[in-house]
Amino acid sequence: MTPQSMHDAIEEWESNVEALATETTLVCSRCITDTDLWTSVEPAEEPGLCGFCGTQGNCVTFENLEPVIVEVIGQFYVSVEESGAFHDDGEWSEHVEDIQNIVNELLQDAVDSDVQAPLVRYVSSRNAVQYGFVRTRDLWASLYEFHEGDWHRFVEEARAGEPLKAAAGLAAALNPTVRRLFAKITEVATLEDRFREAQPLLWRCRPGPLVADYCHAQELGTAPDGMASAGRLNAAGHSCFYGSTTKRGAVIESAKHGGADVELWAGRFTPSRGVFHLDVMEVPDAPSPFAPDAADTHDAIEFLARFAETIRQPNNPEDTQHYLPTQIFTAYLIASQDGPEAIRFASSIDPTSENWVVFVDRDHCVDSQAPDEPELYLVLEPETVEHLIANDFIGDSV
Repeated sequence: MTPQSMHDAIEEWESNVEALATETTLVCSRCITDTDLWTSVEPAEEPGLCGFCGTQGNCVTFENLEPVIVEVIGQFYVSVEESGAFHDDGEWSEHVEDIQNIVNELLQDAVDSDVQAPLVRYVSSRNAVQYGFVRTRDLWASLYEFHEGDWHRFVEEARAGEPLKAAAGLAAALNPTVRRLFAKITEVATLEDRFREAQPLLWRCRPGPLVADYCHAQELGTAPDGMASAGRLNAAGHSCFYGSTTKRGAVIESAKHGGADVELWAGRFTPSRGVFHLDVMEVPDAPSPFAPDAADTHDAIEFLARFAETIRQPNNPEDTQHYLPTQIFTAYLIASQDGPEAIRFASSIDPTSENWVVFVDRDHCVDSQAPDEPELYLVLEPETVEHLIANDFIGDSV
């Protein structure tokens, strides 16, 4: 194609888009590919000839589609002026988006590609605002604004050996928006079958020289209440059991903190029964933005996806703020009477291994045999206990 012919094709395309970007343009149900969007406008359908595929059938106009699209935009965005965002040194305090980009993203999988450009132009031209729009629902960031006094109280109670009491107090202190988000996450996880039961065999390592002789469950298992360091899913003082489904995974996780030459004691634990857990190895797909309750569901899945991505990264004990949202969400989960006993998540270090955090204290890590009772125990398999040096075991993987 010559430059001139390309120019002519673009001019023709622009002319067609402009001609179709009118309130009376008809679109049939076949060209509206998102069923939730079609359901929203179906009451306005009328017989007509689709302006895109040429099919004679039930159609709606751009005028019918616009208020539905605008309503969805209002669930996710506010104008810059309404948001309180400010402009300083050439930059906005919030990420600003143009109406055309927002509408284009909403319609990406909602309408046929021939419909998208004219409909984006029609809606954008009628709803543009000065400066643009900002997202209203970055609730992950809002957790960093959690009241410092409430967080310190939670950490102090956890360090005092009362993690469940601390978690209940923290959950009660959450603002209503965050509580609503966490409740929605629980609802979505339930609907998507992310609360499950399993009985994984879990390897765990503890740094120590050969003479330490860490051969018992309470030496290899959970730290005593009040003495645990902060982790991906626990605040300082809140003791819980981190383990991997492979020895390799457990060794690599430990070596990331202690170095390739760290000496480790390793052992495998078996749960005394099935473990009720939240599974975030995979996160559900977000629904259509035009689905009922879509904004809240999007928030829940977006948070869950970020939660899963954050905890799969190796823990950095020096970055105490990075895991604040994951620690708060975990505290909310375990504060519930029906909350999970564990969380299953992916490892970014060893894709063949699963990582687990099990909310059991040191007294529930036992040798040989668990008591005959319904409480969850982690039983150490004595024949699996060994002393090793990380680099000798995993080579260049550290």
